[in-house]
Amino acid sequence: MPVARDLMKAYWEGHSSSATVETMMLDSHAKTLTELEVPEILDKAPSMEHKDVLELAAGIGRYTSVVISGTLRRQFFFFS
Repeated sequence: MPVARDLMKAYWEGHSSSATVETMMLDSHAKTLTELEVPEILDKAPSMEHKDVLELAAGIGRYTSVVISGTLRRQFFFFS
């Protein structure tokens, strides 16, 4: 297992020089995709104002900042 971990660590050290959505998604068009996708997905979600939100399987957290920018009371995270 240490060999696999070292390989994964080396990969991410080489591909995560900046904390941008393009780097996190490993896609040079990620910003455009996010600009199109986030409003569409959030339009389908129920109102989260004044709610406690449990964010499961948040992945890289592309929606986290959008969700917490509302008037939420609390947000809970579970990490695997």
